[in-house]
This record gives sequence, C-alpha cells and structure tokens, in this order.
Amino acid sequence: MSARCWLRLKIAGLVSSGALFVFLLSWSIHLWAVSALSVDFGIYHQAIFEISHGRLDPVNTLLATGATHYGSPFWRDHFELVMWPLALLGGVFPSSMVLLVIQDLCTAGAVAVAYLWGLDILRERWRGSQRGAAWIAVLLLVSLLVNPWVYWASLLNFHLQALAALCALLAAREMWSRGRRRSWIWIAGVLLCGDVASTYVVGLGLSRLFAGKPARRQAIGLVVLGGLWLALISALHANAASSLPTAYGYLAGAATLPAGAAGLVAIATGALRHPSVPARMIGTHLTGLYRVLAGPGLIGIVSPETAGIALVVLIANALNSGGFLQPTIAFQSFPAEPFISVGGVFVLCWLWRRSRRARITAAVLAVLSLSQTLTMAAMWTPTLFRTLSGMNAGASHEIAVVRGKAPAGAEAVVTPYIIGRFAGRRWVYPFLGLRQVGVSPVLRLDLEEPVSASEVVFVVDERAPRGIGAAPPGVVAFVVGYIRRVLHARPIANRDGIIALEWRPPRGVHVIRFRVPLRVLFPHRPA
Repeated sequence: MSARCWLRLKIAGLVSSGALFVFLLSWSIHLWAVSALSVDFGIYHQAIFEISHGRLDPVNTLLATGATHYGSPFWRDHFELVMWPLALLGGVFPSSMVLLVIQDLCTAGAVAVAYLWGLDILRERWRGSQRGAAWIAVLLLVSLLVNPWVYWASLLNFHLQALAALCALLAAREMWSRGRRRSWIWIAGVLLCGDVASTYVVGLGLSRLFAGKPARRQAIGLVVLGGLWLALISALHANAASSLPTAYGYLAGAATLPAGAAGLVAIATGALRHPSVPARMIGTHLTGLYRVLAGPGLIGIVSPETAGIALVVLIANALNSGGFLQPTIAFQSFPAEPFISVGGVFVLCWLWRRSRRARITAAVLAVLSLSQTLTMAAMWTPTLFRTLSGMNAGASHEIAVVRGKAPAGAEAVVTPYIIGRFAGRRWVYPFLGLRQVGVSPVLRLDLEEPVSASEVVFVVDERAPRGIGAAPPGVVAFVVGYIRRVLHARPIANRDGIIALEWRPPRGVHVIRFRVPLRVLFPHRPA
C-alpha cells in the first residue's frame, strides 16, 4: 500500500470516527436531557460527585450488595480505581454529562484505534493489489461503524467497559508494533478499570502467545498479572457487585462461595471437574453468542492475534447464569467487538498469501462477513433507536422541575429508571428497590427504606417500563398513598406521570417500613 493511499484511508477513518462521536454525543445529550438514565449511571454519578467534593471514600447507596442494604464503599463494587482520576474532571465540569462525554469519546476512540491498527496490518502483511487493500480497509471501517452492538453498548447508561476497551486496543496495537514499553501504560489503564477489566489483560496475554518466541515472556507476564490482579481484588472483597455466587456459583455446585480468591478457585475447580455443566450453560446462550460475533463480521474470532480478549469476554459472559449476552447489556461484550473486527483483517491477509484457492476463500469470507454485519444492523439498530426516541420525552420538563426543587442535601428516593440524574448527592436510594424484611403471619410483605437525612424527596415515575426497576402498579399506588396519608409528605409535583413528595422525618427515625398486603401484590388472586 502506497503512503498516499494509506494517508487517504487514515483520514477517512478518523473523520468517520469523529462523526461517530458527534452522533453518540447527540443521543447522550438527548438521554441526559430527558433523564432516561438509571441505576448504573447513578452509581458512577454519585461516586464522581462525592470524590470531587472531597469525600474520597464514597459510599454507593444505589446498589444492595451481599447482606448490606444500599450502603457499601464504592471501591468494593468492582475496584474501579480509575474513577478517582476521572473525578478531577468532575471538579472542572460539575455536570454529570461529563460521564457520557467520556464514554462517547472512548467508544469513538476504540473504533479509531482498531481501524488504524487494521491499516498497520494491511501495510505490513497485505500482498495483494492496492485496490484490494483499500477494499479490506473499507470492510473493516463498515464492520466497526455499522455494528449495532457499538451503539447498544454506548447509548444505555454509563459503564467503564468503553474506557477499558480503548486502553486494551492501544496496548495491543503498541505490542503488535513492538512498542512494548509504552504498552504497559495502557495495560495499567485497563487494570484501573476494575475486576472485570483485569480479565482483558489475561486475554491480551493469550493473544501474545501466538506472536512468536520473543513475545512469549511478555505473554506469560500478562496472563499472570491479570490473574494476580483479579485474585487481589477478590482477596480484598472488592468485587461485591460482580455477584459471583449468583452468576457463577452453579459451576462450584454451591449457592455460596468461599470468601476472597478462594471463591474464584472453587468456580474454576468445579468447572474443570464437571465440564458438562459449563458446556450446557454455553449451549443455552448460543443465540446470544452468534449475535455478538456476527455484529463485527464473525470471521475475526479465528485470528489468534486478537482472539484472546474476544474469547475471555465471550466465554465469561456465556457462562454467566444471568444472561450477559442480551442486547440491553451489550456493554459487557463490547471490548470483544473491535478485536473481532481487526481479527478479520489478519485472517484475510493470511489467506491471501496462501494460494489462488485461498484467495477465493478470502473473497467469499469477506462478502459473508459484510453480510453478517449488515444483517445484524438491520435487525437490531432500529429497535434500539425506537426505544431511545420514546424515553420519557413528555415528562422531562417535570423531572427537571423536581430536580430544581429538591434540596441539595436531601435524601432522594427515586424510581430506578430515572434515578441517574438525581444521584449527585450523598444519599440516594431506588424507590421500591427496598429490602424485603419478610412476609408476616398476617399476609403482608414488609419492606424497608433507610432514612439518612433531615429531608427526604420521593420521586416516582408511574410510566417506568417494566424490567427497569418497575414495581407492580398496585404496589406503587399503595406506597405513594402511604407516604401522602401516613407520613404526611408535602406534594411538590404531580404531572405527566411524575409524582414528587417532600418529607421531613421526625427526629430519631432512621427507617421507613412499608407493610404491603399481599392482596395488593396479587389483586387477581382468588380468595
């Protein structure tokens, strides 16, 4: 490939990545404006708010972990230490929008780095015509930009997988171009993204095993480093949000796991002793695996130079009993996507150097790869944007009014679907994300909500879609009525499906107990 052709393709890729960033940012602004940001966004919003305001050990009050109830140190969720340096941006740009801008930059940056890496591969390994190299570059760019899972991963809440994927791609490109010392900077960035991201370092090491004898020492070092970092996080009990007993406890044959790193050992040992158990779980997730692989074109999964991270990510998700291959949580699989796309370039370059028959095979695979990407895009991209376009647009003004009326120091109890924008405070809890105390002998469900401040603001979105923290309508109405009539909370909003109530708890009250009759939970149940 000539220098002029390479420069033109490079400019086209960078411009396209810039356009992707602008597009993602426009949708992020829309979601932020209509407050369609739920618990995942709220967790990071609360953390960055607390750290930027001088509370260096922030408490996550949005997520119940273990036996605790909505109140554990943020670092114990996933050990995502990168949030502390990111909080410096929170001090300079106090708006929570900064989180979405960071995610959009990292997503577009990951696409740009993957594309530039593909151009480097073509420049070094392609043995065909310049036109053929240009077509492969276009195919790579299409697989990166049209892949629907890039959008599904980026346009629902905020997660650190985009940042971890960007750092992993930068590290892989540096190692491939023999910039081994500089690659350690990006590897450190991956590790700072927490326990899940540490498995990406293991994946980088597995891919480096195929880079030849000189890279073998580094490959082993990466596998050991990623494994030790994950073991350290487990030993510190800093992976509570990963819910290992719930997600992977079945592999160990137990509902509970030993504390710390011993739990990881129990999971691995159980899987090795009874390989049919993980095989059955993977079998139930074959459809999800196909969707994830088909988005970036499928063929790149067989490239040893990039398959390490893809296999680590996809196997971990396929073994998760919680169904981590669903479109709504595509961020879990996003780090695999650009690596699979780049892997397709490796495969096509390798085939083109074999024989004439192999070249025909390469051409057929390129067409099939493109058709897979376009098919997934046609099936899943419209579904995403139909969902996004209807998110709370009518209630956005009322939600903004409530945010303005809610005192900065008040505790906020908010419907999980819209809780993200309210999380810039010390105490924020999901409405009806309550701890179940138990079913009493008089047939009622007892629920508790902590009281942590002198003022409490309840914000209820009656239109929250099912599956995103929504409770049965009867329970919502019962609890709202209790807050109004029994607690005598003052209404501050009741329009467009948004109900907001302000309550000043009596001195010494530290918990609210809602006693919901089972007839409210099961209104159509025969007596």
